[in-house]
Amino acid sequence: MWHVKHTTAEPAPDHSCVVNHVRSSGSMEALAVLHMCVRMYEQHRVVIKKVIMDDHSSIKAKLKWSNTVHVAKHNMTTTPKIFNSAGNETPRPDYGEVPAHMLKSSFLQI
Repeated sequence: MWHVKHTTAEPAPDHSCVVNHVRSSGSMEALAVLHMCVRMYEQHRVVIKKVIMDDHSSIKAKLKWSNTVHVAKHNMTTTPKIFNSAGNETPRPDYGEVPAHMLKSSFLQI
């Protein structure tokens, strides 16, 4: 741990640094949960029926089907709608990344 014994003014020496996440730091946890759920299903056939979570709406958003998959699964012809905080009906944000071959989980927020 080089940074413990050196000041922030001292430049770090050349080193090999592996980047394994290119999106925002806030999306890292949600993507990790998504990848774990997909891996459990694909490698072990584990179906997650309910996800118990705190107020991590980014996790809930990722653990849904995309709007395209949702429309196809429900034989719809229009984009799914939600009611926003102002009570207006708007198109559902399209952040879902659960693959179409997986079942969608439900959520219990604590």
